[in-house]
Amino acid sequence: MSADNLDTKPTLETVLDRINTLAKIFQQEMGKLYTQLNEEVSKLHTRLDEELGKLHTRLDEEAGKVHARFDEFDIRFDRLESVAYKTRSEFVEFRGDFKEWRNQLKDVLPPVA
Repeated sequence: MSADNLDTKPTLETVLDRINTLAKIFQQEMGKLYTQLNEEVSKLHTRLDEELGKLHTRLDEEAGKVHARFDEFDIRFDRLESVAYKTRSEFVEFRGDFKEWRNQLKDVLPPVA
């Protein structure tokens, strides 16, 4: 061994110790960041759950209102259909009356040439 090898060996050990120390510090800092990130994600998750709950409640309320309106429309359409059916029945009845009156007029009036 030469004298140069003996001089550099303590320096290499010191550099390796410093690298190990730096790695430990880095791991500790990364652990802190990971913990902070988990806390923030947890807060966001909780807030998102709350907001989604509120949205779900509001959507349920609005859907109930829409269903109530559809029920009203169903009733109105049923009534409209009833009126249309009555009107058609009256029209058919008037058509029969008109045919009877036309036949009666043919008997009374002279034929048109």
